[in-house]
Amino acid sequence: MKTRLIALTALTLLLAASSLLLSAQASTTETFTVTHTTYQITFNLPADTTFNGSLSTTATVRVWVSDANGSLIRNLGLVDSTASFSFVAAQEGNYQVYFENSLATSAKVTFTYETDPELSGGSSLLPFWLWPVFVAVTVVGCIVVLYLNHRKKVKSTE
Repeated sequence: MKTRLIALTALTLLLAASSLLLSAQASTTETFTVTHTTYQITFNLPADTTFNGSLSTTATVRVWVSDANGSLIRNLGLVDSTASFSFVAAQEGNYQVYFENSLATSAKVTFTYETDPELSGGSSLLPFWLWPVFVAVTVVGCIVVLYLNHRKKVKSTE
C-alpha cells in the first residue's frame, strides 16, 4: 500500500512538472544603451498576437509604441526606472517600440518581452521537434515507476 502511494505520488509529480514546463512562456531580454538619440526595435507580429513588454532604465527615457500603420498605440511617457505595457496586434505588420533619450547622459535599458503566440511560431517552451522526445521520456518514466512498484509488490508476497 505504501509503495503504491509513493508510485502514484511520483507519477502525479511527473505529470504536474511536465504540464508546468509545457505551459511556460519564454521571454526575451535585450540590454542596450540609448545615447542622445532614439533607439527603435521592430517586431513583425501576426494579427491577434499579444505583446507584453517591460523595461528598466538607469536614466530617464521616453518610450512609446506604434502599430503597423505608424499610429501611436502605447505612450509610456518619461520612464525613469521601470515600466510595463501590453497590447494585442490589431493587424499583421511591423510594430515599433521607441526609446528616446534627450539627456546628455546615456541610459542603459533592459527590455524584456514575450508574445503569445511566440514569434518563433510555437506557444511553449519546447520546440516542436522536441515533443516526441519529451513524450517518450515521460512514458518511459511512468513505465519504470510502475515496474519498480510491481517488482517490489511481487517480492513482498514471496
